[in-house]
Formats: sequence, structure tokens, C-alpha cells
Amino acid sequence: MTHYLKKRLDEIKEHLGPTLDALDLKVKTETWEDSIVVQFVSRRRDGPMSAVGISFPRKRETRLAEAPWSCAHLLITDWTYRVVGDSGWNLWTMGEDRYYGLPAEPSEMFGRIADAIREHPLVPTLTDTPMCLLNENVANAYEAICPLVDVQIDRHFEHGMVPVEHLTFEDRRGQWVVIDFEHGASHAEVYVWCTLRESVPQRDVARLLEIVRELRDPTPPNPWPYGT
Repeated sequence: MTHYLKKRLDEIKEHLGPTLDALDLKVKTETWEDSIVVQFVSRRRDGPMSAVGISFPRKRETRLAEAPWSCAHLLITDWTYRVVGDSGWNLWTMGEDRYYGLPAEPSEMFGRIADAIREHPLVPTLTDTPMCLLNENVANAYEAICPLVDVQIDRHFEHGMVPVEHLTFEDRRGQWVVIDFEHGASHAEVYVWCTLRESVPQRDVARLLEIVRELRDPTPPNPWPYGT
């Protein structure tokens, strides 16, 4: 694969170098099922990446010694940005990949790629970016719950690897409530004072709201059985 892409990578670095330097980006390749994608990522470990890439068919598809520009496509991934209430956190949500043909003339082709890189916002590398959520379900739950309780968002890594985002607040008794959203899991786990209370589908905001109301609202007092 190194030889297959080498000349294309050399050309990309030569023609797009000034654009990449201005944005502090470097070239990286990633192999997908049917393609090799040239990506533009930050030179810093925790820096952002471009939503723009260049997709080449794999060698097994072309059966050629070198990746041809004639089969390459401009790849743009749709991302949406959302501020999560007044939590101080934000959320980037990945949408669809869109593919576009490239002009045959080199200066026009590289000009189009450079324009796309400059025009599309840089996207955080999510797991390394402070105050940037990985899980949309956390954002939805926070925005539903925050009118009821003073809730905070936090994140830690289980075993140093698996990200777990959670909502925390105090119930009516002053006990800490933690709702854990493990990345990639189907259910959120509700803990009260470190004791599991319930496991809830992460998307089930209605049930999470019910639990929060139960923990927030005191039990109605029994009516006085005698007259005043």
C-alpha cells in the first residue's frame, strides 16, 4: 500500500502544504473496507481534524501499481455542532459521508480540495477534547433534567480506556446520584450513593426524568386525619 499511494501522497503534501501548514494539519491515511482515505489531522495529539478527505479505491479494486487520480473522490463528512445547555459542554455529531468527483486538471483539482479544507470547520478528536461530549444521549438527558435539579456533566475512563460520561446531582436527602453513560453501551446505570438503583436504555429520557422526579420530590405527607 505504501508504494501504491506514495506518489499521490507526495503530490498532496506539495500542493496542499501551505493550506495544511496554516491550519496546523498533517496527512494521515486510513484503510476502509473498499477504499483508502487520506485524512488531514492535527499535528498536536489532542488537536482537531478536518471534515475533508480524499478517497482512493484500494489496490485490489483497481489492480494498478499506483492509485489513480481518475478514481479519487473528495470526501466530506457532515458534522453538526451543538451547545449543551449551560453546562459548558458541547457536542459534535457525525452525519453522512458525501463524495464528489474531482477535476482532471491538477491546479483546479488541488484548488478545490484546498477550498474545501478551509471552508469546512475543524472537528475535535472527541475522546481527547475537554468539555466535548462523545454521547448524544448524555446531552439529551442533561437538557431534560437540568430544569429539575442542579446537574453536572463529567467524564472518566474505565480501566484507562473506556470513556464513561455521567450526570451527577444530589437527591432530596443530600445523597449523590450518578447516571453513568458508558460509551457504546445500550443502557445507562443510575446509582444512588454508589448503589445501583436502575438500568435504563440510554435513549429513554422519559424514564430518566421519572427517576429524577422520584429522587427530587419529597413523599407527599399524609393528610391530617382530624379537623383543624
